[in-house]
Amino acid sequence: MSVSNCICPSQEAWFRTKLAEAPTDKALIVATHYAPYCFDHSDNLGIRKCIKKGISATGRTPDLVIAGHSHTYQRMTAPEGYPVVVAGTGGVSTSGLSFTSKGGAKQILLCNTVYGALTLTVDANPGNRKISGHFIVADSTSHDHQKGDVLDSFSYDW
Repeated sequence: MSVSNCICPSQEAWFRTKLAEAPTDKALIVATHYAPYCFDHSDNLGIRKCIKKGISATGRTPDLVIAGHSHTYQRMTAPEGYPVVVAGTGGVSTSGLSFTSKGGAKQILLCNTVYGALTLTVDANPGNRKISGHFIVADSTSHDHQKGDVLDSFSYDW
């Protein structure tokens, strides 16, 4: 699979500026098309380096990174400590999965047999700041999951 890993200097500068300017009283959610880490070999080294450099330059770590591209559902923890959710299950055929990540991410849940949607809720109440998510199955290529099933639920403090 050929994926452009090129992030130009102006894009990196823009990202660093946005990280630095992001309000600290709101959850910091970064959305990308290509995932910085992925268990189907479509992870993007350029995105990974851009996020890593942004963290280093600003001291701000994303509370969550969400991505698509891969036609799978994956949830993992990046080596830098931030959670990553890949939810590219909106259509077409599902992608294959590997159980190793080139970048060293720690897998939490991997699935390539369902189509579905990710919902996120951000709670900004002081003392209970959380990002909660649910992945709901819309269709499945296996008998393990049915339409309407909750494949995954998670909650991260921010």
